[in-house]
Amino acid sequence: MLAAATSRTASAQPRAGSCILQGLFKTIPTLKSDSEKIRYTITGTASDCHWSDGGAESGTFTAAGRGVASCSFGTTEGVAHIAWDDKRTSTMRFTTTNVLDGVDLEGRFTRGESKGYDAHALLVFVVDTNEPVGCITEFGLHDATFHGVCERGRLD
Repeated sequence: MLAAATSRTASAQPRAGSCILQGLFKTIPTLKSDSEKIRYTITGTASDCHWSDGGAESGTFTAAGRGVASCSFGTTEGVAHIAWDDKRTSTMRFTTTNVLDGVDLEGRFTRGESKGYDAHALLVFVVDTNEPVGCITEFGLHDATFHGVCERGRLD
């Protein structure tokens, strides 16, 4: 039994890809220095997506989530819907952890294109183009732009 599992794993070929992500994050209520429950929406683009087997694609996405967060730390969960330029779609469930302006996203595609694939993204949020580091805690953060890289893959 172990030999069969080992040979199956050894013969599996990874299929992976990465995309450049850019978008807009909006939260209710505003993020401040103390953690509190939040809800948020995200809209953006996934561009320059390339697969290890030579395929390429781009698309747009929307997402909604909730969690507990502040300007300096937080954890959330949500669902993203991706519309690819070739008219295919994907749905991804994800969790995030933020530390200051950096966000680590872990997800899994649950429907459509890439179903069963895992995703990992590192995102940087820009609160104000004149002050790209930190959160304006005096007034709270209502929205921010972001950019980053998302990788997805699995063993076939």
